Amino acid sequence: MTNPVRTGALGSVDISDKAATAGTDRALAEGRARARHGADLLGHLPVERFSRGMTSSLSEASYGLANEQLDRVSRACAVLETSRDAFLLTAFATLLARLAGQQSVTLGSFAADRAVLTLSFDDGASFRSLLSTHLSVYASDEPCAVEFVSATLPVSSADLPLADLEEQCLRMAVSLSDGGSQVHLASTTGLWDQSVLHLWLNYFDSLVGAAATAPDTPWKTLPLLDSTDVWEHYRALNDTAALYPADACVHELVMQQVQRSADALAVASEQHRLTYRQLDQRSNGIARRLGLLGAGPGRCVAVCMERGADLPVALLGVLKA
Repeated sequence: MTNPVRTGALGSVDISDKAATAGTDRALAEGRARARHGADLLGHLPVERFSRGMTSSLSEASYGLANEQLDRVSRACAVLETSRDAFLLTAFATLLARLAGQQSVTLGSFAADRAVLTLSFDDGASFRSLLSTHLSVYASDEPCAVEFVSATLPVSSADLPLADLEEQCLRMAVSLSDGGSQVHLASTTGLWDQSVLHLWLNYFDSLVGAAATAPDTPWKTLPLLDSTDVWEHYRALNDTAALYPADACVHELVMQQVQRSADALAVASEQHRLTYRQLDQRSNGIARRLGLLGAGPGRCVAVCMERGADLPVALLGVLKA
């Protein structure tokens, strides 16, 4: 029996015939394999803020979905002809794809029954197109490493115990009701503390709002921060002021650092990493070459290069010359 593949709006994906496929060992085996495959995604999620002081593998974070945000999503769903559950599930999968740098996301959808869904993210795809993309739906009788749960009651660890999950699991639970809406994110991996999960929930909220407002935006460019957060992020990123000897030249400060810690990392790019020793040696070569060509104090040297590890090497070589 082949695996059921549905096309059309995600909200209208019909998995009511899972019982039929669940009756075959082959279909269930495929569903279990897909559920386990979801664990691969966890290994790609960023862990640079991992708290080594955590005493428990369970971390949780929650936030209330603002009524204005929920109304925005409801209006968008009416235009896009999809359900709120489908919209939020796709937003969660999009967030995971962005965080993990992946173009395929496998996650479990857990309502009355479990199903395992695989979503593909093409480079130029808009959020609207993700809602109408081809979906692979598999029946499964075991949890997926990444799950999305839709509930009608307030959600918490008590309402959604994680003891039934795999050793490593990340689960988002969304409660949509007239009395208020809540998004709950929990992890049993021990890799992310509450502050990281809160950060991801903030990303999710921004992404949901942007997707609801402009669903034709490519998924890769949907903002994960609002304008205020973006300003604070770049302000903090560029707050690099530090005391240093004002009477020393930049290349002299670098040479002092070479003497202190020659093997420490000095320059890093996607392709290359240079220690202070390597930075010093390579810039010395450029300085000698420039000297032979007539460069010296009071002479201008133009540098035209793409950003990368070679750029600071060249600039340091010019300063030395």
